[in-house]
Amino acid sequence: MSAADERRLVGLIDQRLGGMLGLRPPDSDGWGMLQTLKTVRLRDPDGEVEEFRAGVTRVCRDHWAVRLHPELFRVVDRRDVRSMQAHTRALEHAQKVLERTTPTARAAARGPSSATVLPFRTPSASWRLPSAPSRRPLRLPR
Repeated sequence: MSAADERRLVGLIDQRLGGMLGLRPPDSDGWGMLQTLKTVRLRDPDGEVEEFRAGVTRVCRDHWAVRLHPELFRVVDRRDVRSMQAHTRALEHAQKVLERTTPTARAAARGPSSATVLPFRTPSASWRLPSAPSRRPLRLPR
């Protein structure tokens, strides 16, 4: 192996090790940042509306919007191991919350609960109007 190859290999190892330790490389503008995937307007916990533009707005990994809606963001620099791990944990947590709130097949098999709305009942044959006139005379109430 030549000296140039060794230097290149050491540089790659240093970059990988630096990313694992959370050290910011000199050429990274988006270290520790997440970028929005979709243009949305979200209301923050204080009640103010904030707009996040797709591909433009960058926020830190601890931002309130990332904690509430992690599916709307992605990590800017994929070499940032800490941000990737934090975002992956947030996505897994959001998935578990959705799975807890979604009704299971077992609950659906039990049948409708008192909170569910029953489907509209279709009219049966006894509710049809007679096709021929009745043979009995019409009686008026007394």
